[in-house]
Amino acid sequence: MDKKTIILQYVSRNPGVKSADIKVNMSRSSIGSYLRSLLDAYKVCQDEDKGWYVVEGVEVNFVPAEQTPIDIAEEHIRNMMRVK
Repeated sequence: MDKKTIILQYVSRNPGVKSADIKVNMSRSSIGSYLRSLLDAYKVCQDEDKGWYVVEGVEVNFVPAEQTPIDIAEEHIRNMMRVK
């Protein structure tokens, strides 16, 4: 998935988040440069408190997280518990 999309998804889930608080497994400098390019593309904006928001009208496509083997096992266990 595109790193800009990952950051855009994070900001849309956490409106008002500060740059230092964005947790997407990237370095702070990378996050800053991607936020700057999203700002230049008018997809995010920043308020006076330096919190980030997705610009109204920008559609964020949420990509579901990939399932791990643990997720699959948990799903099977839940299904087995439902069957009696």
